[in-house]
Amino acid sequence: MLVRNSFRLHLDISSRVGLIAALMASALASLPSQILPLTVGAMTDDLGMDPVRTSWLASADLIGIALAASTGFFWVPRFDMYRVVMFGLTAFLLGNILVLCLLDTASFWAIFVPRLISGIGAGLVNTAALATLARHHNPERAFGLNLLVVVLVASTSYTALPSWIQSGGLPTAFMLLIGL
Repeated sequence: MLVRNSFRLHLDISSRVGLIAALMASALASLPSQILPLTVGAMTDDLGMDPVRTSWLASADLIGIALAASTGFFWVPRFDMYRVVMFGLTAFLLGNILVLCLLDTASFWAIFVPRLISGIGAGLVNTAALATLARHHNPERAFGLNLLVVVLVASTSYTALPSWIQSGGLPTAFMLLIGL
């Protein structure tokens, strides 16, 4: 449940809706790094890039996540987490849409920069979601549920995504990230 309070939106983490929203945000933001092994193989096959460039493309997400997460000590106490999540989701979606549009170019930088943007968005969302879960009245339960949801989403992705990538190619992985 969202509560408007002096121009800031706050997620009521104690409500069931608030807890589910934070869990889903965390699971979504964790997904790019979890499906990385699948997308690396598809990048090598579909884009024909050498292993060095492919590993740099794969690390773009992780670099973005690390940049956003490592600065969390600065922005978590200063900014409204709802707005951070909305900004992060926008960057996440924009980065993935750009990658999907630019895949045909097979240009390293045309894919690296949007992957970095998407990674920063995922890092913002995940850091904000975890900071929100820490404010739950029972944080141990909230973090336990978070681990469960993240593992379930990852295992479901590992079950379904290989056949989707095999039939639809690399764009399928990015369509999954955009669709979620």
